[in-house]
Amino acid sequence: MLQYILWNADPEVFSIFGRDVRWYGLFFAGSFYVAGIMLSKMLLKKGMDQSQISKLILFLVVGCIVGLRLGHCFFYEPAYYLSHPIEIFQIWKGGLASHGAAIGILLALYLYVRKSKRSYLWLLDRIVIVVLFIAPFIRTGNLMNSEIIGDKTDRSFAFLFVADVDDQLTGRNAEFIDKTTIYQNDKDTVVDGTQYRELRLEIFFNKKIPKEKISGFLHQYFVPRIDIKEDLRNNVKVFKEKPAVEIVDIGGNYKALMTIYGIPRHPSQVYEASAYLLFFISFLIFYIRRKGMIQEGFLFGMFLILVFGFRFFVEFLKEVQVSFESTMLLNMGQLLSIPLVILGFLIVIRSRKKGAA
Repeated sequence: MLQYILWNADPEVFSIFGRDVRWYGLFFAGSFYVAGIMLSKMLLKKGMDQSQISKLILFLVVGCIVGLRLGHCFFYEPAYYLSHPIEIFQIWKGGLASHGAAIGILLALYLYVRKSKRSYLWLLDRIVIVVLFIAPFIRTGNLMNSEIIGDKTDRSFAFLFVADVDDQLTGRNAEFIDKTTIYQNDKDTVVDGTQYRELRLEIFFNKKIPKEKISGFLHQYFVPRIDIKEDLRNNVKVFKEKPAVEIVDIGGNYKALMTIYGIPRHPSQVYEASAYLLFFISFLIFYIRRKGMIQEGFLFGMFLILVFGFRFFVEFLKEVQVSFESTMLLNMGQLLSIPLVILGFLIVIRSRKKGAA
């Protein structure tokens, strides 16, 4: 029997002054900081002074963050955010789009080069290298958040995303639930063409909840939320309205045992992080071997072809981000990738006619 990868990572690293610090935020901020240092060194060697570079980085960071947010709001949920415009600024609630980041960076760089002596494409050839450095960290952050999940599969390398089970139980009921553990039972069930892995859920209660109320609590509070809460519904399932609950006395406290079913999914975050890391290493080696002397626009064009070409194909293995995409032949991510890939080919062809710079 296959053993899938049971993914139950805690998205929070630690708390400081009452605020939770997440892996995603650390990866996001840390990778941007290191990328800024990397870009500075590359441009200093090409004769740009530090004040010019600092201004450029500021433009890029602002353009990237604004593009990430607006891209999600207007590409994926325009009706909602146009009706609730104040929520556009609530970036901490989630909702970022890499295609929006690409557009934001391109526009920010355009504003920058209007008063710069450097060529637009010349700068992009160097910027895309550090963007490829950032991308694997962002997708790793998505993995730690158990978000941007892949489509259903029965492959041996599938992930079972169960972090939201623990969040619903211990995160919201910490006053009387100490912890939860989840194990695979090495038994699969196929229902309506979807494969499920049987999981044993252990819930450790403290003395604040009487034994006779434990089953009722789970049936009334937890089980219904599996169908109501999207992050739970997409990853786990129960096939009975009131699944069996076994209660065990463990030295005065109680442990409840339930069977739930996990949905094996493609770890699309891992696929993307691995691909972007490979692209980064390849681009960096190419740049170093050429000692920075490359045909203007070549790396930028190849970036568009490889990154968004890969993004087009990996979308076939991903769960749709918003419900309207489920009725589309190609999802929004794929539709947005096509023109960027075409643009990449045009830029590469143009670059082959130019000399190195």
